[in-house]
Amino acid sequence: MAEAPIITGKLRLKDETGETLERVRSRFASTFKDIGSVAGGIIAAEFASNVSGALEDVGRAATDSAASFELATARIIAAVGATGEEAERLRRELEEAAKTLGVEYGVGATAAMEAMEALVKAGLQGEEAVQALAGVLQLATIEGIDTSTAANMVVQAMTQFGLSAQEATRVVDGFVRASAAGIDTASGYASGLANVGATAHAMGLSLEETLAALVQLDNTFGSAQVSGTYLNRMLLDLAEKADKAGINLYNADGSMKSLSQIVEELRAKIQSFGEDQAALNEWLNLFDTRAAKAILALVQYDETLAETKSRMEGMAGAAEAVNIILDTYA
Repeated sequence: MAEAPIITGKLRLKDETGETLERVRSRFASTFKDIGSVAGGIIAAEFASNVSGALEDVGRAATDSAASFELATARIIAAVGATGEEAERLRRELEEAAKTLGVEYGVGATAAMEAMEALVKAGLQGEEAVQALAGVLQLATIEGIDTSTAANMVVQAMTQFGLSAQEATRVVDGFVRASAAGIDTASGYASGLANVGATAHAMGLSLEETLAALVQLDNTFGSAQVSGTYLNRMLLDLAEKADKAGINLYNADGSMKSLSQIVEELRAKIQSFGEDQAALNEWLNLFDTRAAKAILALVQYDETLAETKSRMEGMAGAAEAVNIILDTYA
């Protein structure tokens, strides 16, 4: 009988403890609810603030982009000296081209307009800039470079080889095919061509043949830019020393031979020395070291220059490369 109060006491203690815990839990639950409401309000307010800020940023960016677009358009019109109805017509052409091609090549209308501005600054007229725009945007998309840089690369090559604005895509096709056949990038080949283009054109060489030679040299030396320097020195030395070196650069009608023909003459000349290394070295000493390196690289390459050029012509061009890129990131 004496144990009953103990049991009762334990039960009472347990009950009281349970009630106490329940009261504590209820109190804290209420507190947590209040805190949650406050926190929720803070989070909601912060979220709203972030959204508002983001919308303001988007609006500001859109305004800045529109302003840049209009300014670039105005600068082009001013640069070509168009006024009145001519200026309005040019504005419509520029805006239509920028919006259409900017979307097509994934760079946006403003970047496309800035590319046309770079083309005009490089010497093209307004309508010529429109014609050259597609090629420039292709190069910018393929190489991941800004449109102004791409424009300068394309115009430089066009100028060196005396090409029209309508042939801008031909230039970019050449860069893209060279990068596929060689080691360097399309931009690298643009830089390499810049080092030799004027000399090559003066000697009657085509854009494609010059790029084929750069591919062979790039695959030998690992840099299209360096290869352009070597090839330029080779052409200059041949123009000056061909007779002394026993090389005939001209056809019977007085026209310049193709580079493929010249390389074959160089190959035959080197083979004529047979095992006489001393005689070969003496002959090579007629040329600048860079020119001699280019001669040996082209002569010893595992396919003829004509074969390399033909193989490149069968490769995909810039349009196909752009489509692959845009499809990949669509």
